[in-house]
Amino acid sequence: MTGDNDVLYWLLNEDQPAANQARTLTWEALARLGLEAGLVDDGVAIIGELVANAIVHGLPPVELQLQPSSRDVKLLVVDRGLSGPVRGPAGPESPSGRGLLVVSAYSGGNWGTATVAYRSIENLDGKAVWAVLPRRPGQLDDLEPAPAARLLERWLTRRGLRYVMSQSHRHVSLVSVAAECTIWCLAGKLAWRTHDGERIFTYRELPDLVDHVCMWSSMAGRKARQDGASHLRFSDASIADSTHPRHR
Repeated sequence: MTGDNDVLYWLLNEDQPAANQARTLTWEALARLGLEAGLVDDGVAIIGELVANAIVHGLPPVELQLQPSSRDVKLLVVDRGLSGPVRGPAGPESPSGRGLLVVSAYSGGNWGTATVAYRSIENLDGKAVWAVLPRRPGQLDDLEPAPAARLLERWLTRRGLRYVMSQSHRHVSLVSVAAECTIWCLAGKLAWRTHDGERIFTYRELPDLVDHVCMWSSMAGRKARQDGASHLRFSDASIADSTHPRHR
């Protein structure tokens, strides 16, 4: 991630699936900004469509820009194509043509085109297709427990963790990972509890909590595999020992 005057930008790698790359970058950035899980997913859907359109109808290089303000986040996809996007027909059997409908729906119709400068390449202008997301809440510290639990659940799931579930009841919200890890989302703090003890994080430290839980999960998985291998070696040894001539 590169930042310049509160603008985040990435030059998409042409050697990778650009739409997938852009969706991953957008999800991580919007989650760190503290947007609710639903808005983060809306932003990912918008960027996926805009990048796909830039690849098919525009000209490389393709750059992704995010411009956060106190009230919203502007999402821009820049390319070198001259023509603007055209909303084509999208019938029930049509395999394409719905991209701009998705962009318009998720942005509440707040989208358009503009000429902008590339951030990652000096002295180069391009055409941007942009859309705006409202910013509710403005910072991670502003999250309430229930939205925080939903955001944390989706964040951990996108990191590849399995068996992640969130639930809320009145003023209590929690996220469980497998059977040995629970994160309690409380007012002003996140309590991470495992069989080894408890750690406390502030809401601002939610990205750090995600990193720690992923590391814990990786270590727990590695230990489980090692314990399983040790059990197999012990079982094999027992079988071999039982078939030794002295036991016959």
